Amino acid sequence: MAGLEQTTKYKAEVMAGDLLHIKSKIIEVKDKTIRFIHIMYNSETEIEVATSELIVVHLDRVQRKACPLPKAISEKCMTLLDNVI
Repeated sequence: MAGLEQTTKYKAEVMAGDLLHIKSKIIEVKDKTIRFIHIMYNSETEIEVATSELIVVHLDRVQRKACPLPKAISEKCMTLLDNVI
């Protein structure tokens, strides 16, 4: 896998020592790509403090170009599409 695009948004300030947690979700699965998001929360206030959305592509390491996702990976990702953060 290789990253094609990443968008990070900082939404609230965090301080050293703040307890944080991250939840992740697959948003979209295509033939060769997966789009997912990580959301960081302040664990004490439950305020969303940052997001990072990524698009990644599956690569053929020999030909050095994009190729279809293996069926097992694609199917597993599809099952995770409905999971709510």
